Amino acid sequence: MNKVALTRITRAHKADLKALSESARSSVEPWLGTFFTPIDSGECEAFLTWCELGLKQRSHHCFLILAGTDKSAHEYVGVGFLNAINSVHQFCNLGYWIAPAFCGKGLATMAANQLLTFAVEQLGLRRVELVIEPANVSSLAIAQKVGCVNEGLLRSRIFGRDAFMFAYVPSSK
Repeated sequence: MNKVALTRITRAHKADLKALSESARSSVEPWLGTFFTPIDSGECEAFLTWCELGLKQRSHHCFLILAGTDKSAHEYVGVGFLNAINSVHQFCNLGYWIAPAFCGKGLATMAANQLLTFAVEQLGLRRVELVIEPANVSSLAIAQKVGCVNEGLLRSRIFGRDAFMFAYVPSSK
């Protein structure tokens, strides 16, 4: 797999989202909790409603990440999102996860690049933030690979734990 694509999550993806989340929840939960990996009907409904509401209110965008070959991206491998969009100050948060079976192939880096491009080119944002816990070594490396700068440690930021603030600012590249 050497290509990724983003597709906006809709209710039509419920079964695919559930299956993908079941395969990833145990590895995603320490970093993002369970909301972004819905595995039962109630959780799926809550997450899909959140995705729809975010699109309507322009407060967040939710995507399934597909991977494949040069010719097509055809297999769901993870979820990506841009949330906490601040239209006044033109910034947002970027998050993603890749199912364990697909980790270590560069897919998260490709997906993060696509999410950054969407944030800057489609949404017109000037800053994209990634909040990453120190123990999440893979995501720390990805943030640096995609051109984010570590701006420092935020105390008690994620579930009461410290996290680094990385920022992508296209004008500073």
